[in-house]
Amino acid sequence: MSLNPFGNPDFAKNATDTVERYVGLVRDNTTTKVIKGARFVVFGLIAAFGAVIALILLLVILTRLLQMIWAWPFDHNSSVWLSYVTLGGLFTLAGLLLMSKRHRPAD
Repeated sequence: MSLNPFGNPDFAKNATDTVERYVGLVRDNTTTKVIKGARFVVFGLIAAFGAVIALILLLVILTRLLQMIWAWPFDHNSSVWLSYVTLGGLFTLAGLLLMSKRHRPAD
């Protein structure tokens, strides 16, 4: 195949195919990666918001469950603050455990 347009009757078709192939290659290497990255960001944000909402709902359910448990031996007002104290104590113990496991930088 000659690159001279005067000696090759298929020069325009071959040149167009070559340009189209390289444009497609550049598009695949750029646009496809950008689309995948954008999808990762969007779906990651949706998953993060969903996880935060699920955590909040879990805490509400846990608080109400503790209030129902504490309501058996105590009245309603006592069961409410006892549920708060119970959850606060659990979170404090979890925080102390995590603080004891943290990485301490070398002095």
